[in-house]
Amino acid sequence: KDMRIGLLTLPLETGYGSILQAYALKTVLTRQGHEVILIRRLVKKKRFNGWNILKRSVKKYIFRKPACVFYDKKIYDEYPVITQHTQPFIDKWLQPFSPVYYNSSAYKSIRDLKYDAYIVGSDQVWRKGCMEEIKDYYFSPIDGRTAKLIAYAASFGIDKWAYSKKETRFCTQKLKEFTAVSVREDSGMELCKRHLNHTAEHVLDPTMLLTPADYRALIGEGGAEKYANKITAFILDRSDDKLAALKKVSKVLAMDYNFAATETEDRLAPLEKRIAPSVADWLKAMYYADYIFTDSFHGCVFSILFNKPFVLYVNRNRGVARFESLLKLFKIENRTLSDSNGLESCPIRQSIDWKPINAKLEEMRSKSMCFLENALTARDEQ
Repeated sequence: KDMRIGLLTLPLETGYGSILQAYALKTVLTRQGHEVILIRRLVKKKRFNGWNILKRSVKKYIFRKPACVFYDKKIYDEYPVITQHTQPFIDKWLQPFSPVYYNSSAYKSIRDLKYDAYIVGSDQVWRKGCMEEIKDYYFSPIDGRTAKLIAYAASFGIDKWAYSKKETRFCTQKLKEFTAVSVREDSGMELCKRHLNHTAEHVLDPTMLLTPADYRALIGEGGAEKYANKITAFILDRSDDKLAALKKVSKVLAMDYNFAATETEDRLAPLEKRIAPSVADWLKAMYYADYIFTDSFHGCVFSILFNKPFVLYVNRNRGVARFESLLKLFKIENRTLSDSNGLESCPIRQSIDWKPINAKLEEMRSKSMCFLENALTARDEQ
């Protein structure tokens, strides 16, 4: 039967992968006839934080170290400017929204929503440090006997266990109430088994449940010529070595490059360089590229989806396990660099045989869709 489903993911701001995975999962569930409501568990942005002002003042005026005393105000004021082109997509495609829960205490009232099912995923929803309270992302206030609790493609981000003993005990108990659990990485299956005493299924990131035609529909007309015969560079954390590697790839391929996104993540960059392009413009840059250079997990995902030859500069700070699992699944582990001197061992000129990759994608898409359908109908059949 058609259900009311609460979808919980990390806060959506300017991350294209983050926004599009929520869009994709919502789209798939809506097409199945369900009503999907985005649950907003956010962190309150404060213009003035007295404790932070005091700490930075001490750092700046007593220890004479560089510090922006009113850093919180800077972030608060810049946020609507930076997100001016991404927020309209969220408002258009991800409504309706639940009330906003700014802390765990307020989040307890999530049980008043009385949805038929609650899905957590995808993205790094189970990675310690990506949220204030890990238990909130295991639906701590919801009794699993009153609604279906489902994890779809939840990610720990890393392959090492980071939860405290208390968190591990809580999450182990809570998972017993879940109707179905799936993870995005093969390492996540191992972490669930070893530390949470639970068997999880390996499924695709939600963005891969949709087809290139689905994304083409979001792009609109025009703009292809800007990316023809060029490399699209999608780099989350720019560094001198990544830019050096990009220039070397550009030289080897004899192709110029465009950046798919701005320096949004660099809080030291000037404001005008941090304004994120629209989701449609980002998709256009990926869809029409002749080649992709990226340090992003979703940069790899969309390279595979759109059948674009690519090279991945492994972004170790953001968790290597995600990349390893994705590339291993499609048997293209050799498309990686760890520094600008590693180009010799990376077959950047070598074309990719997309036939077996697309076949694997289709197989995993079918498996992932079955997981969702079975999870949502499981108890109805008992």
